Amino acid sequence: MPPRHRRRMGMNRFQKLATAALVSVLVLMFVGAIVRVTGAGMGCPDWPTCWGCIIPPTKVEEVDFSKLPIVKFQNKAKRMGRDPESITVDTLRQEFNPRHVWTEFVNRLTSLPVGFFSLATFIAAFWQRQKRPLVFWMAFTSLAVVLINAWMGARVVYSGLAPGVLTAHLALAMSLLGTLAYCAWRGTDTPWRIRMSAGPLAQTRVAVYILLAVILTEGILGSQIREMTDELQKFHDNAPRSTWIA
Repeated sequence: MPPRHRRRMGMNRFQKLATAALVSVLVLMFVGAIVRVTGAGMGCPDWPTCWGCIIPPTKVEEVDFSKLPIVKFQNKAKRMGRDPESITVDTLRQEFNPRHVWTEFVNRLTSLPVGFFSLATFIAAFWQRQKRPLVFWMAFTSLAVVLINAWMGARVVYSGLAPGVLTAHLALAMSLLGTLAYCAWRGTDTPWRIRMSAGPLAQTRVAVYILLAVILTEGILGSQIREMTDELQKFHDNAPRSTWIA
C-alpha cells in the first residue's frame, strides 16, 4: 500500500510573524517586571531619548543638562498631579543611577521588536482580510495597542510613575497578548483545535473564560498594590519599608 500523506501541521508565514510578535511581547513584559522590581522605571527621565542622548551615558558627568527639557518635565508633571517644583537640575543629578539608566534603556530596546513584528503582522494581515476579516482586525487592533502603549510609556515617564498610569500600561500589554494569540492561532485554513463533545467543550470554555478573568484581575490588582506601596514609601520620605510597613 502506498504511504499515506500526512497533513502538515507547521505554521504559515503569517502565523510565524504573529507568534514572533507574541513572544516579543512576553519578553518585554518580563523585562518590564525586572524594571519594576529594581525600581529603574525612572532611570531615563525623558522619552524617547534617555538623558538627552540616543545612547545613554554611564556616569552623571557625561550628562548635558542643558539638553534636558526641564520646563517640559515640570509642565507635564503638573498636569499629571506631581509637584513641578520637585523637578530641577539638582534633583535630576541626584537621581542619576547608571544601573537604573541602562536597565530602563534595555527595556526600551526590548520594545523595538514588538513594534516591528506587530507592524509586519498587520501588513501580512492584508492577505487575510477577505477570507478571515476578524484576523485582519485583530492584527490592526494589535498595532493600535502597540502605538497607544508607546504613547502611554511616555506618560509613565513624565508622570513620575503616577498611580493608574502604570496599571493602564500593563492592562494594554495584557490585552495585546490576547489579540496576537488569536492571530497566531486563527491565521490559517486549518487552525489547531481540540475535538470534544458539546458538553465538555462548553464546560472547558467557561473554565477558560473564568481563568482568563482571574489572571487579568490578579495582574491589574498586583500592579495597583505595587503602586500603593510606592506612594506609601514616598509619604514616608523613602524610608526603608521595614520601618513603616505593617
